[in-house]
Amino acid sequence: MLTMRALRVEKFIPFWAEELDSTTTPYEVGRGYKVKLNKEYFIGKFALMRQSSQGLKKRLVHLTLDDSFDPDEDVWPWGGEPIFRNNLYVGNTTSTAFGFTLNKMVCLGFVRHHEQQNVTPEYILQNASFEIDIAGRRVAAHASLQPPKMPVVRMDGFASYRPKSRGIITQK
Repeated sequence: MLTMRALRVEKFIPFWAEELDSTTTPYEVGRGYKVKLNKEYFIGKFALMRQSSQGLKKRLVHLTLDDSFDPDEDVWPWGGEPIFRNNLYVGNTTSTAFGFTLNKMVCLGFVRHHEQQNVTPEYILQNASFEIDIAGRRVAAHASLQPPKMPVVRMDGFASYRPKSRGIITQK
């Protein structure tokens, strides 16, 4: 279960009851491309159309903690930690896990504009210095709106795998 959580957080996949609830929209969690506003009718269509035209008040971000965070020594975040942008409180973390592929601690969290304006990608990505307060210590974090690039593994049924010998092989 913890493995699936770590992989989900690292891949920037929101989860019900942590990032998703009945008031969260697909636009707020970065899944607006899946909304088909040209469909005839569905529950919430007009609210999504309004949000699409007026902008977002909160946005889910993927935060990777800086190298100053030592996962072997420092206190780990567990969710609910305050997020600061340029020393101003802008939100809280929702899910956290150690990213084994990235080899860093990863947090998901909602960010709001500190002046109650719309949250744009520019607000998150440009001229922003993010920090997460973990047990009273602020740790620098890199924010992103996209999942990180992950390595691609070939799925050819191990046809390309060739073990190497580990010692001296003597022939008799």
